[in-house]
Order: sequence, then C-alpha cells, then structure tokens
Amino acid sequence: GGESVTTNDISQFEKFFSGTAKLINHLAATEISVIAQFEVPQGFEDGGTTVPVGKPHEGVEIWLQSDDGSSVANGESGKIIISSPYLSPGYWQKQDLNEKTFFRHPEREGWFIYRTEDRGVFNNQGDLIFLGREGTRLKIRGQSVDINEVEGAFFKCQHLKQVAVALSQTEMGGEALAAHLVVKTGLALDALFFRRELMKFLPHYMIPTKFFFYDELPTLSSGKIDRNRLKSIATNVNEGQLNHTYESSMLEDKVLNIFKSILKVSHIKPTDDFFLKGGDSLMVVQLQTELSKIASTPFTIKDILNDSTVEGLAKTLKLSETRLADSGEYSNIIIKLTDGKKGQAPFFIIHGRYGFVNVSPKFLEIIGGNQDVYAIQAKGIDGIEKPYATLKKMAAYYAAGIRSIQPVGPYFIGGLCVGSYIALLIADILLAAGERVLPLLLLDPLAPPFTPFKKEQFDLLSPSNKKIFINRVASSASLVLNKKINEGKIKIAQDDEKKKLGAIRVGVAIQMALSGFHPKPFYGDVYHIATASRLSPEQWGNEAFRKSIFRGKSKLMPISGKHTEIFDVSNQEFVSALSGAVMSIQELAR
Repeated sequence: GGESVTTNDISQFEKFFSGTAKLINHLAATEISVIAQFEVPQGFEDGGTTVPVGKPHEGVEIWLQSDDGSSVANGESGKIIISSPYLSPGYWQKQDLNEKTFFRHPEREGWFIYRTEDRGVFNNQGDLIFLGREGTRLKIRGQSVDINEVEGAFFKCQHLKQVAVALSQTEMGGEALAAHLVVKTGLALDALFFRRELMKFLPHYMIPTKFFFYDELPTLSSGKIDRNRLKSIATNVNEGQLNHTYESSMLEDKVLNIFKSILKVSHIKPTDDFFLKGGDSLMVVQLQTELSKIASTPFTIKDILNDSTVEGLAKTLKLSETRLADSGEYSNIIIKLTDGKKGQAPFFIIHGRYGFVNVSPKFLEIIGGNQDVYAIQAKGIDGIEKPYATLKKMAAYYAAGIRSIQPVGPYFIGGLCVGSYIALLIADILLAAGERVLPLLLLDPLAPPFTPFKKEQFDLLSPSNKKIFINRVASSASLVLNKKINEGKIKIAQDDEKKKLGAIRVGVAIQMALSGFHPKPFYGDVYHIATASRLSPEQWGNEAFRKSIFRGKSKLMPISGKHTEIFDVSNQEFVSALSGAVMSIQELAR
C-alpha cells in the first residue's frame, strides 16, 4: 500500500507462512493499475534493504528522470515515468494537473506518458526498486538524505515492527531527522541502542537526532502511516500516541548549548569559532568554567585557544580523560600482571566485592601470553583514598583508566563477580564513545536483586539507624575479609591495618552501591561462566531472566562447584570454560 517492502518484511513472511505460499511485491497506481511485479524467491537476499518491484508487464515501459527532466545514469535514482497505451485519460475536471502529468507519446501511436510522483532505481538485474514518493530526499545540514535509505537501515537492526522517519524542527529553527519507532514486544530498546546500530550502516549526518517510541504509529484511513501527523509530533512532543521520547546528547551538542548560553545567539554550527561568534576574554572564562563541569579534568584556557570551535572543543573533551593517566592518577588501581605480544588487545579484569583482583599464576597461564593483562582494583583499596559510592562512578573512573593505557579499541574486558556489572557499565561508556568492545568475560556474577534494602529506603532512615546499618555491613565485611586473609585468598598481611581498613571500606561502599542497583539491559556480547550455586531457576538458570539482562549474544558456560571455588584451577570444567572463552574472544580481536 504505497510503502517500500524491506528484507525485514520477507523475514516476517517466511516466519508465519508455509513454504508453498508466494510473496509478490508489485508497484501499482490508480492511473494504470499494476506497473511491475516481482515474485520474491525463498531465502531472497541481494545485499540491499529494499526489495525490488520487478520488471514492467507487456505494454508498459518505465524510465527514470532527474529533477531537470534528463535521463539518469545507470545505478542512479530518479522520478518514475510510465509509458503505456493503457493509461487513464486523465483526472476528472483537473485540466491544469493533466497538462503537467499526462502527455501523448511523441513516437508511438496510442501510447501516453504519465509522470508519477514516485522515485525509483534499477538494480543490476534490471529490476525496479521503489524508493517512495517524491519528497523523500531531504537536505540536512547541506547533505542530501534519502528517508527510505534511513528507514531501511533501521530494519537491519531486526528489532522493529514499524519505522518512519520524518523532519523535525530544532530549537534553533533548523531541521533535523526524527525517528518514529514501534519496537517488537518485550524489548526495552532505547535511542542509544539504535544510534549505535545505525552507525554501522549510515554516515553521521543521516542518523536521526530525535527518537520517538510508540505502541503503534498513527495511520490514515487507508492504513498508510500518517507522515504529516508524525511531523507534527516531532515538533510538539506532547501530541500523538507518544509513549516516551529520547533526544541524542552528543558531546558536540553540549558544547553547542554552552556557546548559545554564553554568546546569547540561537544559530550555532559545529564549525563555528567561539571568538568569531562574538566571544571575548571575559566570556572565555565563563566558557572554561562550563567546559570544566563536563570534562574529566579541569579545562584550561590553553585548551580553548588550541581549537575554539564547537567540534574542536568536543574532541578536546574526549581526550581529557587520558590526561588523568599522564599524571599517574591510576597507578594505585591498575596493576600490570603479565606482558604479552605487542599489537594484541590487552585484557583488563575488574575487581570483585572487596576491591581486589586475586588470581593465581595458573589463571594467568590459562589466559595465555598473547596479550598484556591488567588488574583493576578499587579506588580506596590503599586505605587512603575514599571509595566511590556508586558502580556508575567506579565504571567512569575505570573506563578513563583503561583508555589511558589503550586509547582506541578493540577492548577486551572481564569482571569478577560484582565486577561483571562494572564491566557492563564500562562497555556502555566505551560503546557510546564509538569504540569497539569485544565480548565481555563475566566470571560468576551474582544475580540480581542484590539486596531488598534500597537506597531510597536507606535515605529515609534516621542518622542513628543509618549508622547501625553501615556498622552491620562493615562488621560482615570484616569477618569475611579476615576469613579470606587467613585462607590466603586475599593477600594482605595480618598486621597491615591500613590495607585491611581500606578493603573493609571498599567492601562497605560496594555493598551500599549494590543496594537497589538494577542493571540495565546490555546489548553487547558476553561469555558468562557460572557456577552451579548460581544456576538455580531464580537466578541464571532462568533463560528468560538471563536474556532480560544480556540482550546481545550470550554464551552461558556452566561449571560445577560453588562461587568460592570459581578460581580453583584444579576444577577442569572451569579451566576448560575459561580457556575456551578467552580463545574465542581473542579470535574476534584479530
């Protein structure tokens, strides 16, 4: 019904219909009825996202014209022109429109020409591909964008029932692309996920900057998507059947908004220079202050003078994280355990509940000598610094530390127990920065919920009851810590009170951070080694529960034993699972 057929539609057809059913895609118009037809073969693939409408029937000819009326070159899109003796004689009582649309064929007696408002392109087999109605090509920031191409890229994500892309007005009066989406039932996908997916297929200027999510898209009485309604919704988010809205928040957007606020101007481009747009020596101090609020380190005037454009300052902000490493910021938390071959992606392993990474030489031997191995221990483990209060803050700090050692991906990251959740958060940070992250190696993470005691409940306690709760957690942490020290599982001298106190503080901080923590769905890939003690139907043994957290490819590798025995290298199941996971991940890094 006037919409392009995509390869996603074929997948749905083959899923619900028998092998004897036929799917026929055709292009038709009221002015002539069927123009062309294409019978889609089983397992159809041609590398594109839009399915052809085939070749014209006998008595119908098709060619394509550019906007200036000339014929287009092979492989180029253009307006679809129909020639046939079977065309309608014209529109009833619309002579002006007839004169623009219908013409007698200059060389063929009895044939007429009809100029459609549709666009198409011929593929290498000579089949016509319908690209949609005229007007689907737009100019966004000086770049030509075909809405059908953007919508086709969305369907490559395989998680959508409906997609429509429409123009949206920006706050500065410009135009941007807005995506209107209906996600398949049971999936909690957000704008960030789709931005990451689209980056695999589209240049940045073709990726929408607004995302709207619906139960179903608004339609006309004919059943077609009401695109005019979508334009209205994209301009006024309070209208329509909107469920929830996400706006992309790129680093450039933040800098751009700071420029607008300080310079009191509404029209700013990424290439605009702060001083050429009216900034002076007084305003630059304001700019420095605002940029320091979103930088990982204090932002200097020199940083601004080096490149005072929006895009230049955004790049400097991204690099600010690595400056922490240059000053030795991470020397207390990142410990190099082994040296590997040059050119191989290092392996970073995140600490567990008490902030330590205690792995045996045998463990490192299993990991192999193909890459450097770094242990990331908790801030505050030295008994001097204050531990972070949330897993999110830990992840941001560790991610900056990782990038100080390895500025670009692919990143190979693993987590011990609680560290698995910090690893998930680190991976999200790196992915959001456009970096490649290899499948995560998760070593027996505890399954949520972690504690019934939520932070909101803790905040309502009186100061004395808060102290009682923290003391209980600290007492428990102290008992477990001393037990692990006595067993040799944590290597702290019995008389090293500073480090013991640091470990207890970190243990309490992590326990408090876990209280009420709900991991968001992770869309990357993971290798998940789990002991029998954590494979009950209420935990990782429940496949639906597991997939609610790990939405990407998740390989569960069950082993016998308890969580406390996870690093027992005499357990051949563990050795086999660990070596198999590492080999698979290393292979992907090549």
